[in-house]
Amino acid sequence: SPRTFTLDTVKPTISNVTSSLITPTSATITWNTNENANSTVFFGTEINVTSSSTDNIFVTGHLVALTFLSSSTLYYYNVSSCDTANNCNTSIQYNFTTLSNSVSSGGLPTTPPYSEIDLYMCDKTYEYIQKNGQISNYIDSLILYYQILYLHLY
Repeated sequence: SPRTFTLDTVKPTISNVTSSLITPTSATITWNTNENANSTVFFGTEINVTSSSTDNIFVTGHLVALTFLSSSTLYYYNVSSCDTANNCNTSIQYNFTTLSNSVSSGGLPTTPPYSEIDLYMCDKTYEYIQKNGQISNYIDSLILYYQILYLHLY
């Protein structure tokens, strides 16, 4: 008997695009899609954005941490997600401004955590977020941990 195939030609719907955890040198971009898709943020200091950060884990809740940004700078960004059939959708353009270095004593800590509590918290942050499909690597979990720590200290 003949086989029938269904082609997926519908791109993911993007919603709830938000920038948060903004520091002098980093920001976190989050959004949702109606189906599992990858996560890309196109960003830059000009309207024609030139940089990107991609996470190829297919999820419906997306989180991309942008790092090594310049303080007191306006950044423009678009988010994009492609499903497993490579149907892609890109959002409208958004923007945020990084904080001034004068807001704190110089931004996020630049040295690794040394206490057992810090290491435990980094591991737990990574485990929780990976389980919930938000962050796919340990470095991003450290960044998120320091962003949370920064918000509580300053």
